[in-house]
Amino acid sequence: MPVVQSTYTFSFAGYLLSVAAGCVVFALAVVVALGYGGLSIALFALFGVMLGLLPAMLLFLPVALLGIWLGNRFGLRSRGYAVVFGAVGAAAYYPLGIGIGAAVGSTVGASPWPAGMLAAAGAVAGYVYFVTERIDREARKRPRQQAAPPPVHGP
Repeated sequence: MPVVQSTYTFSFAGYLLSVAAGCVVFALAVVVALGYGGLSIALFALFGVMLGLLPAMLLFLPVALLGIWLGNRFGLRSRGYAVVFGAVGAAAYYPLGIGIGAAVGSTVGASPWPAGMLAAAGAVAGYVYFVTERIDREARKRPRQQAAPPPVHGP
């Protein structure tokens, strides 16, 4: 009897948590790159999530869906695949950032830091998605518990 391998599915909770984790890592990388410390680390992390969550969710949805499709298509179901695909998928947006920077006259894209920051954020986001999707899948497998009937008081 053939063993059916589980497949990746899209988990909204996993996607939300992974993008939030990626925003925090990217914000922390910006703090390190700019040389700040102390309270600015927490503030950058907080504002990184507050300002970057919705745009990042929209921007990286194609990467997440492509990663799920490729993982299912080729049977890639490891933590390493999720981390590597997250890093490569996020770093793939670096040329887009350079193009936008060139269009507005910025030279920020000339540094290798943004690609590394995106790759680190994508790697963390891939790992968080892998773990959260696995937890979500296991929770869906468990049978739901029936609520106990209310107690009857009196004769």
